[in-house]
Amino acid sequence: MSGPVEKRLGDQLDPVTRQVVNPCFDINAWKSLPTQYMISPEPPRLSYLRGPSNKDTYASLIKRVQIKERVTVTMRLDASGVFNTPNWGNPGTNLANKATFGVITSASGHRKAQVALRVAF
Repeated sequence: MSGPVEKRLGDQLDPVTRQVVNPCFDINAWKSLPTQYMISPEPPRLSYLRGPSNKDTYASLIKRVQIKERVTVTMRLDASGVFNTPNWGNPGTNLANKATFGVITSASGHRKAQVALRVAF
């Protein structure tokens, strides 16, 4: 499947069949084994079962001001998640649950900032 992750979240359902319309990967390429004791004829290849990548942006602003000859004040602002980009979770991999198979149900990432003031003498 191609395209941005936002288009492949699994958040759209067909109103008639109640099947997921936009899964993260092709759910029709997978088939359940007849019994839990049957061994798959093909070895599992998990390298292509990766979730979406995580993106995070950090920024810092620092300002130093000299008050007197031996006294300086440093003001600092550190921030993470500057652009507020969501980090999508991994898609569901349980074949028994067709409602969540191939569907991304979680996201993380938020803005966080820290302010510091330091006086050196």
